[in-house]
Amino acid sequence: MTRRLQAVLLPICLFAIAACGAADAARQAAETGRVTSVESPVTLKLETGLTVRLAGVAAPEELAERETSRAALEALAEGETVLLREGGPARDRYGRAVAQLYIAGEEERWAQGEMVRGGWLLAESVAGDSGDARALQALEAEARRAGRGHWGSGAFMVRAPDTNGLAQHLDTFQIVEGIVVETAEVREWTYLNFGLDYRTDFTVAIHEDSLARFEGTGIDPAALSGARLRVRGWVEPRNGPMITVDHPEQIEILD
Repeated sequence: MTRRLQAVLLPICLFAIAACGAADAARQAAETGRVTSVESPVTLKLETGLTVRLAGVAAPEELAERETSRAALEALAEGETVLLREGGPARDRYGRAVAQLYIAGEEERWAQGEMVRGGWLLAESVAGDSGDARALQALEAEARRAGRGHWGSGAFMVRAPDTNGLAQHLDTFQIVEGIVVETAEVREWTYLNFGLDYRTDFTVAIHEDSLARFEGTGIDPAALSGARLRVRGWVEPRNGPMITVDHPEQIEILD
């Protein structure tokens, strides 16, 4: 690891993210173990042989930035005893535990929070497991304003709803910010159109099965015409570039 990376990581690793519930006594550790290796920006292995996938975060797209993020996680967690919470014993299709990771000590440190605050990872969430999403988004915004990590290098950015620009990043996790030109309800879908031509411009799609998750959140998808939004998710080619939203934490209303 370079001295420059160590200098950036040290104050971040010492920061206690108490406001985000890093030491919330109500959370019970499901599994513990010592980290023996860090395999990617979001996965590590415990001495028990268990592979852990960090929940609620997304890694950079490019190989060089991914390696920098992996090194940051390695500096933070390798050799440490960690606690797995919120989904601890759950396994994904690869047999990995998907969990919020806390580094044991006199003051527990929330690994996801420190990695996002350092600018090494992005906040991501999935429906049904998004309890820490807003806290991670707040830490992400802090990193973005301060130009930390990949926000400073330009590897991370909030993208405009530009068709040609987003077309270069299909099948990747992105954050897109813009004004909803109009909303439309077509059969079982609600569409948020960010341009005048839904066949080519950037669009957000919400299926009717997901609408119940928005109740009581202050976000009414059908009433967002004219609103400035920040939307996060995987960009896919459906007419123009599109992000499918299935839970409210994917949307931030900016004004």
